[in-house]
Amino acid sequence: HHQSNSIQRCSMDCLWKVVSGICAIILFSLSANAQPASEKLQLDASMIVLQNGTGDPGALLDQQSEAGDPRSGAGGEVMTDWSSTNGGSSFPDHALIDLGSEYVITDFYWFDTNGIGNYTFSYESNGQYIQFDYVETNSYKVWKSSPAGFTTRYIKFTKHSNVGIGEIVLYGYPEAGRQDTQAL
Repeated sequence: HHQSNSIQRCSMDCLWKVVSGICAIILFSLSANAQPASEKLQLDASMIVLQNGTGDPGALLDQQSEAGDPRSGAGGEVMTDWSSTNGGSSFPDHALIDLGSEYVITDFYWFDTNGIGNYTFSYESNGQYIQFDYVETNSYKVWKSSPAGFTTRYIKFTKHSNVGIGEIVLYGYPEAGRQDTQAL
């Protein structure tokens, strides 16, 4: 009977060590995969260039503080938008944001100011532009969101008619902040 208790105690000790080891591996794996906090990216009008068309696409990034935090429901009203100045003879118009380095974009918000028309949003990946949304502007002074969850340095806006989007707000974190267990 004494030997049976010793074997049982040894089995429990071994089981405890195995469970503890598994927990340690899981915790290490979770911490290795931990992503940085997704925050509102610091954008300004100098980060966007007009590729084709007219008007100032800098208006899409010139009121970041007024834009507030649309993700939390605290988006503010902005007063400027990217308006074409040629009466629409050059559509589609294209503008490109250069974030300066790769970012994981977790959330993408835009302020629908006025008018009915369409925009295409694309991001660059391995030299190709991938469309992530085709939107219709059909509201008056409303924050809207588009799908996100991609990594890029460049975001392209294609304007198909002279309608306004007042501001773009992006959330994410630098790609360099991401850790992958494959690198371990």
